[in-house]
Amino acid sequence: MQKTLLIIGAGGHARVIADSATESGEWDLINLYDDAWPELKTSGTWSITGTIHNLLEQKPENTSQVIIAIGSNQRRYTLQERFSEAGWKITKVIHPSATISQHTHIGVGTVVMAGVVINSGTNIGNACIINTCTSVDHDCLLGNAVHLSPGTTLAGTVTVGDGCWIGVGSSVINNIHIGKNTVIGAGATVIRNIPKNVLAVGTPTQIIKNL
Repeated sequence: MQKTLLIIGAGGHARVIADSATESGEWDLINLYDDAWPELKTSGTWSITGTIHNLLEQKPENTSQVIIAIGSNQRRYTLQERFSEAGWKITKVIHPSATISQHTHIGVGTVVMAGVVINSGTNIGNACIINTCTSVDHDCLLGNAVHLSPGTTLAGTVTVGDGCWIGVGSSVINNIHIGKNTVIGAGATVIRNIPKNVLAVGTPTQIIKNL
């Protein structure tokens, strides 16, 4: 019986997930869904099968698994909850080049891209994006719907709250706590705790506004 991955979304992030899923060899078929269909029928070389709305109204299939390929942390988590409540099985997608300790936990709906390193004792929540060439060291704790952008480095024992977005190339020293729904700007260096619901940028980071 064929195993199918249903990717919700059809942008660049969805294509990267589709490539990672293909490389993993875990699925026989990969279908993309986007509400721009039928006006939008393809995304790169990938075909778009139908709308997200129509898929949610269908009876879940035992051989199909869902992954949400939406960049917005809030929308990704909300859609994942809707599909889960509708009875669809949520999966995770991990590129085979990622190096992941067996002593970690990675939640459902999370994607781990090429070149990622995740070390022992780390716990990653649901619906997260661990993007290309990111390094997450030992005993880190990431909440739900976190996005670590490409090239992010977390030292050991870092806590990142629900809904955070850590910008491309950012570095966080050990034992730091970043509050939920906070955004860290690209290239930042985080050397002190950052509260929830703020935008922090620079080296070292400075809070520039509330969100």
